[in-house]
Amino acid sequence: MSKKTKIDKSRIIFVMSIIFFVISIFTKIHNTSMILKENKRKVILNNSNQKILKKESGKHADEIRYILKISGTLGEALTYIQLNYKNGTKSQVKTVLNDSIDGVNSISSALKTMNEDLANKNVMAETNKLESQLKELMQALIENNFKTEESIINSIISDDYVQWKKDIENEFRYMI
Repeated sequence: MSKKTKIDKSRIIFVMSIIFFVISIFTKIHNTSMILKENKRKVILNNSNQKILKKESGKHADEIRYILKISGTLGEALTYIQLNYKNGTKSQVKTVLNDSIDGVNSISSALKTMNEDLANKNVMAETNKLESQLKELMQALIENNFKTEESIINSIISDDYVQWKKDIENEFRYMI
């Protein structure tokens, strides 16, 4: 592998790490603001003199856009992990994997804020399963357990991530 290729890959990893870090921070800020907005709505909804429907059209539009954006970025990260976990870039793979875990965790947090409005309750369970698998993969990478790494990567890439992304897209197709 040439020196330029190594530098390019490390730049890509660095940029992806920064993107996931910034997105994680924005997610936490966004989730906090959504909780505050939801608390204001609850006060209005609990007012016995007013009859207000709980569901508003586009109520979760920002969260949905965020989830769809992160799910696509997660796919790119998983592809990178799949292509590079076998060679000597384990530290970069671990960095991308850690950022992926943070991304799935932030998606999970966003889904929790809209749990009552989800038509497909399995989306939350699938998200938790994906997060668990990514954490298990991280542990396998730390322990240098190649068989477990390969098994999880093949499972995540071939089946679980694809199904999860499809369910996420189907869930939110008409909500934006």
